[in-house]
Amino acid sequence: MLIFALAGGLTAAPSAAQEPAQSAAAKECLRLNAVPADQIPWDQHERAYKQWAEICQQAMTSDGGDIRVKRATARAYGASGQREKEIVLLREMGAQNDSEALFDIYSMHNSFERGDVNRTQLVKRAEAEQALR
Repeated sequence: MLIFALAGGLTAAPSAAQEPAQSAAAKECLRLNAVPADQIPWDQHERAYKQWAEICQQAMTSDGGDIRVKRATARAYGASGQREKEIVLLREMGAQNDSEALFDIYSMHNSFERGDVNRTQLVKRAEAEQALR
């Protein structure tokens, strides 16, 4: 019975008071991050991504320490074509050894920048290689 009591204590759900409160902007940013791109009508992508980036930018002022908000904001910047803002957040998260951010840095070099000679390359080969390691 002692084992059951200990196991029961370990599986207890954390109280709501322990979880940090999120702003309305953060909740909306995370909600929009969860919407698959194929659920947005084709002719509304540009407007939807721009709104998503604006909402997430607002969320960063109050909930910028939340890694989920930071990751969603980076994705929103990328989707809306704001690569310079995206890479800043990815580098911040990468400096904290966030594996998703490090892989996104590598992917940005590998996929988005190398083939277009008119586009400024934001991620150089050395940085991409380091992120991959």
